[in-house]
Amino acid sequence: MSYDDLEGKIELMPTAIPWYETEEDYLTVTGMLGLSEDDSLMSYRNWVAALERHEEELQSRGAITRRIPVDPITLKAWCNRNNLSVSRPAITEFIMLKHGGSL
Repeated sequence: MSYDDLEGKIELMPTAIPWYETEEDYLTVTGMLGLSEDDSLMSYRNWVAALERHEEELQSRGAITRRIPVDPITLKAWCNRNNLSVSRPAITEFIMLKHGGSL
């Protein structure tokens, strides 16, 4: 089977992006990050602008993006169940599992 035969038949997996519905959610989650991770924090407004630029860049290259809501209480409970501290890698794992339907 050639590539041409597959064209239009392959579904692209959307790129999962963490999304905080409110500034309060953003501040709660970033407040849970360890000291080594809070040095690059930005305001919620700046974070939203940076995320939108990142989404546009991905989409301009043909990627499909999907914002995955991050609820601070659910994230913290998931981290506790999995013996993880709240960290950027843990947030990434959390949204990937949520994106894949495992949560």
